[in-house]
Amino acid sequence: MLKVAICVFVLVCCSALGFAQNTCAHPIPAYNFCLTSSGTLASLPGVLDSTNPIEGWGYRYSDDSGGSGSIDIFPGSGRSYGATVKQPHGPGTLPITFDFGEVVETVTATHRPNSISFKMSMRSCSPGCLWFGQIYRAANLVLNGNPQSYFGTSATAALAYFQSGVVLTGGCDGIAADVTQIDPQDPVCGTAPATFQQGALYGVSGFSSRNGKPSGATFTYLLF
Repeated sequence: MLKVAICVFVLVCCSALGFAQNTCAHPIPAYNFCLTSSGTLASLPGVLDSTNPIEGWGYRYSDDSGGSGSIDIFPGSGRSYGATVKQPHGPGTLPITFDFGEVVETVTATHRPNSISFKMSMRSCSPGCLWFGQIYRAANLVLNGNPQSYFGTSATAALAYFQSGVVLTGGCDGIAADVTQIDPQDPVCGTAPATFQQGALYGVSGFSSRNGKPSGATFTYLLF
């Protein structure tokens, strides 16, 4: 049940906005979802809009040499980041790993509870280099095709529901009217409940990585 032309990932002085192709590249039939070639959800029935699913991730970083940059990967432009993809148990199975160089995403899922987890690991740019910043994940939701749903947050999760729903956990969790309105450098956690024609859930987590040692967060969509 369980959703660029690049700077060659040499991001010491680079800021980039990227969009994943909104195309199913890696179906996971046992859990009824599909991933794009950039590790974003291409489909998640009953949660994402079936005609225009928008789910993705991004980060903002600074380094100890004064460099900074950002990346946002969401459907839209037909461009995508290249990644080395590994599925140790074969096509259509989990876990699946997308290695982008500085970022490694590992996707897993469970039944009862029905969930999808995205472990996002950041590597610093080189030995002796310190990276620090925020990494986030977000999705525009249209639950069961209904044009209006209810959204809210608790201390540890953001949720959306209309008859059934979804919870997102991972860092500072919040809601917005659209993924384009999310500022991962200034997230608003614990937002008051709201009703949206279309709404977004997001989670933001800080990271700090030195000498290439991975640091990051895990974001989980839990269906109910």
